[in-house]
Amino acid sequence: MTKTRVSVSDPGDFLSVVPVLLGFEPDSGDVVMTGLDERGRVAVSMRFPQPQPDELSMASLAPILSNIIDAGVRSVMLTAYGPGQQVTPAVDKLLAVVGPVLEVRDAFRVEGGRYWSYACQDVDCCPIEGRTFQAETQATTTLRVEAGMSAETSRSKVAGRFAAPTGERADAARAAWTQAQAKPLSLPEGRAAVDQAVADCREGKPFDASKAAQLAQAMTALPVRDHAWSLMTPEHAEAHTGLWSEVLRRVPPEASAGPASLLAFSAWQTGNGALGHLALDRAFEADPDYSMARLLDGALSAGLPPSAAVLPMTPADVEQSYREQGYDYDTPELDLEA
Repeated sequence: MTKTRVSVSDPGDFLSVVPVLLGFEPDSGDVVMTGLDERGRVAVSMRFPQPQPDELSMASLAPILSNIIDAGVRSVMLTAYGPGQQVTPAVDKLLAVVGPVLEVRDAFRVEGGRYWSYACQDVDCCPIEGRTFQAETQATTTLRVEAGMSAETSRSKVAGRFAAPTGERADAARAAWTQAQAKPLSLPEGRAAVDQAVADCREGKPFDASKAAQLAQAMTALPVRDHAWSLMTPEHAEAHTGLWSEVLRRVPPEASAGPASLLAFSAWQTGNGALGHLALDRAFEADPDYSMARLLDGALSAGLPPSAAVLPMTPADVEQSYREQGYDYDTPELDLEA
């Protein structure tokens, strides 16, 4: 993935970029912490959704701070969205907890196209009425055009990219899911279907509801799901994000735990924490106790960097592990050309 670099020279430029880094416009009450490395480059950006001060204790933030420091973060910027009475207590608590551990370069409050600095008391620089800034700047234009990044108007808009089908499409998806459940794939057939789907996705071939249902059904077998997981190398993360998003758009909610968890993992690999958390929301809607989703939720919530999203097992390792547990890999494989 090609890296795109932009420079921001003032608070307004920086604030225009924050929603692009997240992928959506924060809600009123949200606080965003942007971590910078020793050269002042963005290393991580994370959102605290409408936090209450008592939720921002050192005990709760210590794992996050430890992980982002390990990832190279040396300073942070804080950005709070909404009225002062709503967000200032949370900002004060973050300053008290984060400040002794990391340099806080500045902290801002944003509301109605204006910003105020918590650090600056000079009314000539930071007037009482705040300063206006533009949502679209040279930096955001560059990120959109060259890096393909954008900011949806809300978090729900991002979730809409892989939302379950509705209306007639929902009826077709449920019919395909029922049919797939009636004819479950063997483990070799499931692996072959995953391999074929990955290859088709990379080549841009069309994807339909029956294939999506077949893959989602195959994911209910843990050896097949873990085979798909073992194929998710960082260099192909964007292709896998596309694949599992396509599957989720074509299956009913009850079929989504496995595909949504795989989407969350690929999102983590690309550094898209917002997409990862939204995918996990979809997984938990299908199964609140789904173990893979819980594992990934812990990793993303703790601020583990994308470099940690690498599995130690190859497809062969996965097969050997499950064979040792007594799973049947000897049923003839599906003929995908038939």
